[in-house]
Amino acid sequence: QRPRLIITYVYLAFLAALLISTAGFITGIEYFLLAEDIIGECVALAVEGSWVSKTIFVGIQMQNKIID
Repeated sequence: QRPRLIITYVYLAFLAALLISTAGFITGIEYFLLAEDIIGECVALAVEGSWVSKTIFVGIQMQNKIID
């Protein structure tokens, strides 16, 4: 019974490592895919003093204005 427990532990540890690696890979891809939007918002903030925040999950845009 002990070898079965060890094998189960090894499989679950491998699955956890695979999920963590996949999440890191997806985060890296998102960073490069959304870089243009991030730079555009930084430029708009520097030039106009306002920016538009877009959520990834919902298509809602929120307008923000900096008050001096």
